[in-house]
Amino acid sequence: MLEKFLILYPRPCADAQARLSESLHSLFPVAQIGSKLVPDVLDSNFTSNIKRWESSLFLLASDNRVLPEVGSIIKWIRSIERGTPLLLVHPEESEEIRLRALKMGASGYFTPTQTSDQIRNLIIAHLRRSSKEAGDRGSGYEWQKPVKIIGNSPSFQRILEKLPDTGQSALPVLLTGETGTGKEVVARAIHYLSQRRGETFETIQCAAVALDLFENDMFGHEAGSYTDARGAQKGIVAAAEKGTLLLDEIDTLAPHHQAKILRLLQEHEYRPVGASKALKADIRILAATNADLPGLIKRGSFRADLYYRINAIDLTLPPLRERREDIPELARYFLERCTSKTHGIDRTLSDGALCRLIDYDWPGNIRELDNVIQHAALFLKGYEIRAEDLKLPDDGCSGRMPSFKMAKRQAIDEFERGFFTRVLGRCRWNVSQAAKLAHLDRSVLSKKMRALGLSRPESIESDR
Repeated sequence: MLEKFLILYPRPCADAQARLSESLHSLFPVAQIGSKLVPDVLDSNFTSNIKRWESSLFLLASDNRVLPEVGSIIKWIRSIERGTPLLLVHPEESEEIRLRALKMGASGYFTPTQTSDQIRNLIIAHLRRSSKEAGDRGSGYEWQKPVKIIGNSPSFQRILEKLPDTGQSALPVLLTGETGTGKEVVARAIHYLSQRRGETFETIQCAAVALDLFENDMFGHEAGSYTDARGAQKGIVAAAEKGTLLLDEIDTLAPHHQAKILRLLQEHEYRPVGASKALKADIRILAATNADLPGLIKRGSFRADLYYRINAIDLTLPPLRERREDIPELARYFLERCTSKTHGIDRTLSDGALCRLIDYDWPGNIRELDNVIQHAALFLKGYEIRAEDLKLPDDGCSGRMPSFKMAKRQAIDEFERGFFTRVLGRCRWNVSQAAKLAHLDRSVLSKKMRALGLSRPESIESDR
């Protein structure tokens, strides 16, 4: 299916329009790319034109002058094309603007100064997500049927891009990241992308197994190996034969158990409790941890040789606070899942609730977000979850402040806008005279005016 991109401009800007269109054509040479100027009044004629275009992606070009107007345009687009990805294009790269874009309802955000690969990958990620939801463009990633993975943020996409090759490899994998970042979900995706996908996927929570029962649970036992062992019993390694085994929280293993796992990795064999000979194991081993394993090695509580053996492929999952653009989609997915489980009424998240979710730092990551949505849905009396329905800490510190760099930039822009407006006003917006008064070159003042969005009022004539 031919991809169709539509660029929307809140204000005329021929140079920027040409540059953005040229850039997109070079990245997607077979795509059909159009552009439209958004009118002051979003009437039915313009709405019909947008619908007729049948775009697979909207790009809304913005700058500091029109950023306040963008929110209403995004809401309008969402009202007529809810499922189509919408990316905000802004010349300034900052966390503050990225968060504003997400809160306004944009699917993502990029700057023209990013690399071609970054822009291409971001657009492809959103097109893939849209195609999987609509079911009409491509098959998407293979793991999406058995495993639900959500995320279009650049930091998470870098992980997803590695999964197909990781799945086809036979090497051990170490999944690291904070608690609740989805390490087990990614491990399952690796299994379903491997040649072992038709076999079992087993998980052992190393921290949950009693110290004296680990070998029994892991390797099984022979009859008579200990009191009450009347018959032989297979362990998790045998259950995972020809499949995949995930060792979750591997950092909690006792030293002598670490030696047993190292032997399993190196020799592909293990010895059940009470057995006289070792058994061969045909399994792939994955491990997960939220601990600093190199730090544990320095403290002598984790074996260096086990670390280097299990760390053949290292995937570090980003925390949710570093992939905030994924929060709205994750929250809606968890809400839809709550509704389907209870066969209840459809519920929605208000704009205020989404802003609250995006602002929060999520120390418990995706698991915490899931729990918050479930709690809100359980006790909701109406149809819409509002910010006050979310059970989140309200200590005055969870909201995000602008960075020092961003706050400084805003203060400088405010000062310059006021200063140059006063100087130009005294000179009746004659740029040459104003430049002399400000002790600046005329070209410098003109550049400042463009950057700050200053233009001569129509009621004033000038020889500029």
